[in-house]
Amino acid sequence: MFFVNILYSIFIPVTIWLLYGAPDMSLNGNLAFFIVVMLHLYAVIWSDTIFKLVDGDRFTYSMVSKGINLMSFTTSFVVGFFTFYYHDWEIKFVTTIHPMAWGLVCVGFLITVAVPLLTTRHVDTLPTINDRRTFVDPTDEGRDSK
Repeated sequence: MFFVNILYSIFIPVTIWLLYGAPDMSLNGNLAFFIVVMLHLYAVIWSDTIFKLVDGDRFTYSMVSKGINLMSFTTSFVVGFFTFYYHDWEIKFVTTIHPMAWGLVCVGFLITVAVPLLTTRHVDTLPTINDRRTFVDPTDEGRDSK
């Protein structure tokens, strides 16, 4: 699977670049937006490695994560396509990209990374008996006064 992920990491970005209409990467806006979409792609491709990195529960949440990743990356891909199309494949400055496009791509990336982070298997230990708070039940006081 490791070599398959490496092949995906090489060939899918080239394919996406061609599907985007081969935008000129010497322009700052084109390059920046394409890099952010590719970071999202790499997080999707290497999601199993992200689970291992943060010690997430890959056994339970792997298929859920793959479904969420597929939906979020599809959204990022479509947003990227329409952004490049809207700017006629020439985004000269990063500031000309609509903030909504940045937001949708970044939220998709955050969702992709959040699932492994939220499923970590590290559990905090219970407090010792000395660290616990004392609690006075008000109903007990009320019963004693009657």
